[in-house]
Amino acid sequence: MTRSKTGWLALGIGVVLALTGVTPAVYAHGGDPTLIHACVNNSSGEVKIVDANASCKHNETALDWPGNSAALGGGSIMVHGGSFGACPGCPTNLIIRTGGGAAEYRLPWDGTIQNTRIRIISNSYNGRAVVTLFVNGNPSVSTTIPAGSTTDIDVPGTVDVFDGDRVSVIIDQSAVSSGSMEIGVSYEIL
Repeated sequence: MTRSKTGWLALGIGVVLALTGVTPAVYAHGGDPTLIHACVNNSSGEVKIVDANASCKHNETALDWPGNSAALGGGSIMVHGGSFGACPGCPTNLIIRTGGGAAEYRLPWDGTIQNTRIRIISNSYNGRAVVTLFVNGNPSVSTTIPAGSTTDIDVPGTVDVFDGDRVSVIIDQSAVSSGSMEIGVSYEIL
């Protein structure tokens, strides 16, 4: 049996990848050009903006949000994310970390928070979870994720914010007694 040069090349590349431990990308984006696509590193929280058809690596989570963002230099998009397991008897309010792993983000300018989106990556919670965006410790926009739902949510509402305000995102799992959830929360600051 003879093998073409292309066949040998493909086989050689496959062997090199296997020997070096390189794994192919496994989490693909949907290709929707109206969304902004990113890959979030599961360990460091680093956010990398990618093309609509790009794939994230095995240690990254794909995250998308509305693409109607501000003109270059006119705004900022913040991403918070995390995985949570039900913990009966534990604190019911859990902080969803920012891309850099901080519990809250201190705003560098005045603006308006808008276009809040919750991407539900997985959800086996047996009860509802409430996700709320807080400004200076006060609740502002909020939404409820139904038990087991994996439907992404566009959260209505805007919040005026000022230079130095502290923004955090908290999930209330007081109605949950079992299961786990992985979500990403993004919002735009204009």
